[in-house]
Amino acid sequence: MVIPSMDEVMLPVVGLVLNEAMHYKECVRRIADQFALTEEERNELVPSGKVTRIQDRVAWAVNHLSKAGIVERPRRGYVLATPLGRETLANHPERINLRGLPQFPMYREWRRGFSPPPTAEEPAIVNGDVAVAQGTDERPPRERLDAAYSELNAALREEALLAIRNLSPEFFERIVISLLQAMGYGEAGTGRHLGKSGDGGVDGLIKQDPLGLDIIYLQAKRWESQVGAGAVRDFIGALDGLGADKGVFITTSNFAHPAMEAADRSSKHIRLIDGEELTRLLVEYNVGVVQDGEPLVVKKIDENYFSE
Repeated sequence: MVIPSMDEVMLPVVGLVLNEAMHYKECVRRIADQFALTEEERNELVPSGKVTRIQDRVAWAVNHLSKAGIVERPRRGYVLATPLGRETLANHPERINLRGLPQFPMYREWRRGFSPPPTAEEPAIVNGDVAVAQGTDERPPRERLDAAYSELNAALREEALLAIRNLSPEFFERIVISLLQAMGYGEAGTGRHLGKSGDGGVDGLIKQDPLGLDIIYLQAKRWESQVGAGAVRDFIGALDGLGADKGVFITTSNFAHPAMEAADRSSKHIRLIDGEELTRLLVEYNVGVVQDGEPLVVKKIDENYFSE
């Protein structure tokens, strides 16, 4: 038996999570059972050696299905079919594959920033792995590689945001301190988590110098709803009460336009960081992420070496 491709596991995955959320690992186990994979096939690793091939394909299938709005991830590690997914499975099951996903507006919008979507004639997979379908993309290899990297990075950032939203507010506040220190604000040991009654309306602080003469105060909101102007004004008021003039407000959601205006109008130095920028910074400064396998090095000819 050949290990099923990402395309081939999409429909079975939706069937598994039709009525109740299921953990990703259980999905993998049941998919392996459905396709009668041998023990050797179940344990076959991807080139990086970090995950099995069937785990990788189920994970990417879930990622693509979620971008189409067919499944959702109600909490980290779990998958559940959406009303759209249930309706599609009942009436148009042929759309639950790489050929059919471009029919969903959400998926088309997501794919716009990466490689062209799979065509009706040929899915964008090669030997079961995500790739650009041959004959459908005339971009140079480097551009295709950049697009694939962007897609991997976007999936990583989404996973990081989902992980944060499943953590306690206190842990998120500590992540924020670690991120600012990784970015070069203060040194190890100069950050302090507050986040309790009597903290003056702030969640943490970072001392910019050993004597604590220059302090940045932090507010961390692990929210899914939009942050309004009131929350930003409250943070500015808290800075007033502390006699401070520098603050960073970080949220897992986003800021309403009036909230951004409130920060801009303030006489203090207020920096707003939304969920999208937060995950970009976490990946850029290696906070909460690790390298998956050996780094991919792209080489080119050394023109100086080959010059006579």
